[in-house]
Amino acid sequence: MESAGEVRVLEQSRIFPSMGSAAPPPSLPLTFFDVLWSTSGPFRRLFFYDFPHPAAVFADSVLPKLKSSLSIALARFYPLAGNLRCSSHDDVSEVGWIEGESVSFVLAECDSGFHELSRDYARDVSKLQRLAPRPIWSGAAKPLLAVQVTVFLDQGFTIGIWAHHVACDGTSFTRFVKSWASACRAGEIVEPAAPLFDRTAIPNPLQLRSVNFIPEIENVKRVLVATVLPPPSYLLKEM
Repeated sequence: MESAGEVRVLEQSRIFPSMGSAAPPPSLPLTFFDVLWSTSGPFRRLFFYDFPHPAAVFADSVLPKLKSSLSIALARFYPLAGNLRCSSHDDVSEVGWIEGESVSFVLAECDSGFHELSRDYARDVSKLQRLAPRPIWSGAAKPLLAVQVTVFLDQGFTIGIWAHHVACDGTSFTRFVKSWASACRAGEIVEPAAPLFDRTAIPNPLQLRSVNFIPEIENVKRVLVATVLPPPSYLLKEM
C-alpha cells in the first residue's frame, strides 16, 4: 500500500466574484434557523479526481479553468465571499459582503498517496484533513468559504472545500458545487437555477433573534462534546 506523502503549499491566492454592474445587497440578515449554526464550526468536503498527467499539464489546462469558473460561481453565490459578522445596528449576526472581498484559494502538491486516500475503505482522518483548507482570520468576522486544490503528481488531484454552516446547508452547498462544475465545463452556469436571497420569504412572526438561541446552543454543544462525539483519532469509512 502506498503511503500518503507530504503536502506542500505552492501558491496562496484570492478568488473574487465576477460581479456585473448591479451591486448586490451588502448584508443578509440571518433567519432564525440560520442562527442555530452561527456558533458552530465549519464543515469540510473532499472531491477526488483521477488525472494521470504531469503537473505542467494540470497547471496549463485545469487550474485556470478551476479559478475562472469559481469566480463565476461566486458571482451567483456572492455571500460565500463575505464574512459572518455582527450587525452594525444591533447584536445580531449577519452575512456581510462588500465589493473587493474574496475567497482563499490554496494550491498544494503531494508526491504520493492519492489511490490510498481515494479508495473505499477506512482511512486515517488526519491524512484527509491535510487536503482541506484551514483559513486563518483575525477579529470577530469569520470567513464563510475557502478552497484548497492538491495535485498528486501523475495521479490525480483533490478539491477541498471549507464552508461555514451558517452560510449554506447541504442542499445549497451542493447547488454551489454544481454551479461551479457547470461553469468549469461550459464556461457559464447552465444549471442549477440561481439561489434566492430574499429573507422576507421566510416568516418570523415572533421576531426570534440570536440572543434567544445562543446560550441554549452552547449548552447543547457542551453536552455533545462530553457524551456523544467520538475521539478525534477515529477512522473514516466512506459508505
